[in-house]
Amino acid sequence: MHENAIALVVSLAAEADSRDVRQLQQRIAEEMARHIERISRSKPTIGVGNPVAGLPGINRSYIEAMAAVDYRLQSREGNIIFFDEIAALQEESDGWYPIEEQVRLVQSIKQGDREMAGAAMAAILRDLSGQGDFGLLPQMHVLRLD
Repeated sequence: MHENAIALVVSLAAEADSRDVRQLQQRIAEEMARHIERISRSKPTIGVGNPVAGLPGINRSYIEAMAAVDYRLQSREGNIIFFDEIAALQEESDGWYPIEEQVRLVQSIKQGDREMAGAAMAAILRDLSGQGDFGLLPQMHVLRLD
């Protein structure tokens, strides 16, 4: 976890509509931002991971939230960014593979989550193999950490 970081887990009813969930996430993030700003006199950067079903998905959502924070900190602080909004920002970049997977991979490695890092790497490789022209692919070095 980052220094000066807060993790918040919110439990919702299983039958909650996805639009309602997004509005609730936004409302909670805005309330937290106001509270933190009032106490610390600085504007926080808040990352929001995708909703998950059950305890096993909490780590994934946490990694997504931290990836969103890391992605946003590259430009400026003091925003609320949802992990799924990173895809819209992808259009501005000239990356070889989806930025969501790139930040998910980086954050998974930072957190030491081998399973999530492996899944993110597999998604990147699937995406690259679907592009067809392997002659244009950048050179890739793989390092295995056991």
